[in-house]
Amino acid sequence: MHEGEKISYEWTLNKACKLGDQKVIKELTAIAPYSETDGSGPLDMFGIERTWSIVFDGPIQGRKSYSTLDNTEKVSPDYSETDFTAIDQGCAFVWFENSALMIYVEELERFLQHLVQDALQLAVAR
Repeated sequence: MHEGEKISYEWTLNKACKLGDQKVIKELTAIAPYSETDGSGPLDMFGIERTWSIVFDGPIQGRKSYSTLDNTEKVSPDYSETDFTAIDQGCAFVWFENSALMIYVEELERFLQHLVQDALQLAVAR
């Protein structure tokens, strides 16, 4: 994870330097060194990098914000406005240290544990 974070940060900083965007350069250099050697760091640090990498077409080509991803669930008939409100009111994050994209395969036991302990409570309450 650290290598990917490092590459993204350097790419974004280089893009800002090429464009001469002093505001972005100042914000990015203020969070240097970017991420610990294990890839960890404060969430606000990652937020700053992501804010500018998306503006420079980093993560999603042709998109200037994450709103496309934020609203994808709204095309599903399985969710109601009540569900969206509940999502916005409280959200717990679980970090899967040994996973990349497929947590349900790479850390199956832990994934199932959190489904039962966390998600099931929310589903039953609904």
